Amino acid sequence: MICVYAHSLAMLLYVIDRGGEAGLRDAVQTVHFAGADARKLWGKLYPGTGDRPVFDALARKMFGVPLGPELDTMLQGTICCSGLKSVSTFGCRSVPSRPGETSWTDDSASPRAACASRW
Repeated sequence: MICVYAHSLAMLLYVIDRGGEAGLRDAVQTVHFAGADARKLWGKLYPGTGDRPVFDALARKMFGVPLGPELDTMLQGTICCSGLKSVSTFGCRSVPSRPGETSWTDDSASPRAACASRW
């Protein structure tokens, strides 16, 4: 079930990043008028746009890099994430590990970030 929520969030962020408030308003109106065909909403809003561009946009927003080997490497190492209270400010960065520590708060950079040696 969490996977569905994550996918929905990625799609929502994609809509907002592409169209801002107006894009979100259009999406809500499309859902309203789609009625029973709400499952076809994505095809109406972004014809021909599959999951890959949506997840790529999410990776760029969260980690500053596209899907691919660079992101894979980041996710295998130590990561610090900030903006944990708001999706609009959430972001993560790769940092050197701290021997003997599995999680800590990084106060050395702004904004402060929650860090973990393995996510």
